[in-house]
Amino acid sequence: DGFGDLGIAISDSKLVNLEDRGFTIAGSLGYVVPVSRDSKAATLIDGYKAGLTTTQKFGEKFSLSYETAIARYFHQYDADPTGATYNKPYDWNNELTGSYKFTDKITGAVTAGIGTS
Repeated sequence: DGFGDLGIAISDSKLVNLEDRGFTIAGSLGYVVPVSRDSKAATLIDGYKAGLTTTQKFGEKFSLSYETAIARYFHQYDADPTGATYNKPYDWNNELTGSYKFTDKITGAVTAGIGTS
């Protein structure tokens, strides 16, 4: 259907703030509302996420961020009715993002991520 699930999150953007060195650590807590066809087919009831992001600035224009997050999902069933698909209760994601600030209003970013269930 082209749509993902709805995520709601709260975060503290500077749990650790060493801004004079260009380094911060942020934390987040989130809630997943299943609205996608895939999640409905997997009988997802809801999910919770917790994550940490470290960011290092290199000068005024470039920054590099690493995020790691773990999620706990709750499904109505452990498998689909045919038993072909197993609904895994945990997921761990990692992302590395490089950002470049072209102007005060325009920033570009490239993200590479990997998830394990």
